[in-house]
Amino acid sequence: MDARRNDPAEQPDDETPPLTVAEIRRSRPAHDVLTELLGAKGAAEIVKRGRGRPPEENSGVVRSFRLPKDVVAAYEATGSEWRKLVAKTLRDHMPGRK
Repeated sequence: MDARRNDPAEQPDDETPPLTVAEIRRSRPAHDVLTELLGAKGAAEIVKRGRGRPPEENSGVVRSFRLPKDVVAAYEATGSEWRKLVAKTLRDHMPGRK
């Protein structure tokens, strides 16, 4: 919380002064304003809501299993991309692959 308070981007400036209580009371949800400007269909297109992150093309499957500590330590010692190395190693040794 403290880091945010000290972040210059979070502080009001000449271009973005703090909102007054009256401005906050007058404010309306974006969907309502866009519906007036673009109609219901146009507003719905812009204000699509979805849960979570957008899906990735090559998203992985989450599985949980235990590996020996020495194996994990050896891969982690290779650097920040160690998970990719584990995936490559597993892919290279998949059953049915020559």
